[in-house]
Amino acid sequence: MDTVWHFNGKCGLRILQLISCILLFSFFSCAVQAVEDNSIEKEIFDLTNIERQRHGLKALKPEKGLDELARYHSGNMLKYKFFEHRDVFGDEVSDRAKKRYSDLLYSSIGENLAHTTGLDSHLVASNIVDGWMNSPGHRENILTEAFTHLGVGVVIEGKDVYATQNFATPLVLSKEKHPLEWNTDTPLEITYTLMADFPRVELKAVLEYPDSKARFDLSETHYTLGYEPLSIEWLSFDAFKLRLTFRQGPGLYQICFGRGESYYSEGYKIRIK
Repeated sequence: MDTVWHFNGKCGLRILQLISCILLFSFFSCAVQAVEDNSIEKEIFDLTNIERQRHGLKALKPEKGLDELARYHSGNMLKYKFFEHRDVFGDEVSDRAKKRYSDLLYSSIGENLAHTTGLDSHLVASNIVDGWMNSPGHRENILTEAFTHLGVGVVIEGKDVYATQNFATPLVLSKEKHPLEWNTDTPLEITYTLMADFPRVELKAVLEYPDSKARFDLSETHYTLGYEPLSIEWLSFDAFKLRLTFRQGPGLYQICFGRGESYYSEGYKIRIK
């Protein structure tokens, strides 16, 4: 459900909004060199949470991986001189997330963009957030209750400022790089961090089989088709481990997560040889 909103405002402010996710930051000088000061990113983050709190919503949490992903898009907009959710490589935010931050699984993602020129540095953050709040699509992203995490990425060259704001509803984060291939006769152990904003007892994990009609017996009278439930071993309050065996032999499996009696179809894919 990718929806783009355009907004033209005062002070050379241009804004784009996309229902689909990420957030990043990078600060550039006239030579497009990164600087350490991320005060504008932090101010945009804080002002966004102030708006949410004014409307009775929970504050969004920071997420470093989303920050890096957003900075990547802001940096590309500056480098290649474009202002769109779809980048010069044909990717939108969800595509960039899959390519550059595939360790994070989420149920929803959203993106706001802004481009300003000629503003004093102390006015940049407030003008950008005010512009988003005065534009229906951007305001909707900021005030979406389901979003729990936010990343902000800003790049600057002279008076030219590009800002990316990314929202997400994360489920889990793989703590090590997820393998794309594995051997069928070797069990696989993977550790994750629970990112979801619900009690951990409600977390559900399943392993989807290559054959959607393959049967897994739960008991003498109950079975599943096409997947098996996975046992979650909790290592700490939010860290857990899965131990996987691939009963159906070679093929493409998928590790999926959800809540209660349902799970999201988009998960970690792994090809078993």
